[in-house]
Amino acid sequence: ETIKRREKAIKAGEESNEDLLDILVESNIREMEANNMGMSIEDVIEECKLFYFAD
Repeated sequence: ETIKRREKAIKAGEESNEDLLDILVESNIREMEANNMGMSIEDVIEECKLFYFAD
């Protein structure tokens, strides 16, 4: 639900690069709009986990 809320806010034009999740979601949205391909929500979550747990 958090990711869907952030996705909706980004699509509505709200600027929010507050954390890694926002950056990944925004990047994924741009990729999907530009190339009709991107990661699933599950993939975005896994990428975020990799960054946090790799530390």
